[in-house]
Amino acid sequence: MKLKLFIFSALFISLAGEAFADNVGIRFINGRGKIRCGANMSDKTYALKDEDGFMRGFAVDLCKTIATAIFDDSERYEIVDANDRTMEGLLNADKIDIMIGANALPASQDIHDKIYALSPILYDKQTLLIKKKEGAKSLKDYGGEKVCTVLDSYETYNMKKYIETYKLELNVLPFKTQAQAKTGLLLNRCAILTGDSIYLKALYKNALNSKDTFEIVPEHIAAKPMYAYVRKDNLKLQTTVEWIFNAIKLAEDMSINSKNIDVFIGEKDDSAQNLLGDNPKLWEKFELRPTWVRKSIKEVGNYGEIYERNIGQESDYKLERNENKLITNGGLITLRPFL
Repeated sequence: MKLKLFIFSALFISLAGEAFADNVGIRFINGRGKIRCGANMSDKTYALKDEDGFMRGFAVDLCKTIATAIFDDSERYEIVDANDRTMEGLLNADKIDIMIGANALPASQDIHDKIYALSPILYDKQTLLIKKKEGAKSLKDYGGEKVCTVLDSYETYNMKKYIETYKLELNVLPFKTQAQAKTGLLLNRCAILTGDSIYLKALYKNALNSKDTFEIVPEHIAAKPMYAYVRKDNLKLQTTVEWIFNAIKLAEDMSINSKNIDVFIGEKDDSAQNLLGDNPKLWEKFELRPTWVRKSIKEVGNYGEIYERNIGQESDYKLERNENKLITNGGLITLRPFL
């Protein structure tokens, strides 16, 4: 009898634990009254505090979008400085609910880590920021120089493969963090820094004292999708955030934006009616406010508007969308109808 009671109790605890893990994210976020998003604040395209004290950036706008969906208030969010190395600890300690803007995990890490990558939120390229060298016309003229990179990262792996493929006489100098790699460049420990093109362009524009000393070279070392991460045991948050992000991409695909959302009426398409809350039941099943998309698009914008404002033609960086166009427009950003 005791054995049966023990087995029943263990089974009950296990099932209760699974249910708790499945719902903990949304319930805790609601109880806390704000969403906490991790973002690399050393990359100013993702998150920075401007001169007026306001948070801005690609990750910030996505975090505001989630806040609007959950609370009907885009200001009920917090940005926590995080990166690829710290995000798992912060997620598992409930210091952040979601990490926005991180590289893919290598297989050796993904197999045991307790975090889960959502669909890519952005595509980038790995490239090089170099110190100008008189007479240099290609990387072959930098023979014997070091390349600052991040230890045990895809950047290091890709750089080594690139050096091997093109038989370059370069040496990789890895650092523990991206910030340390940047410092290595500034302290002349290396002549080349490798990283994401968006990050390097922001660094070149905002952080380097002498633009005559540095340049970003046209070589693309590798293509790099960027992800948002949540805990693996929080299935509800995974699904909910996937559809929140899908909503702003779907809005762009339907030509719904911040300028026309107030007059965007009479849409007969089922997906659009579900998306905009004209049919409220589907968003209610996610335990989100049915009209949150209308409010978020008006205040923050659709995916394309968020990209252009923070990275694209309306930003200081003016990076073309290229792969970051919707798949329906020839890019790689995928979306699904809301049915």
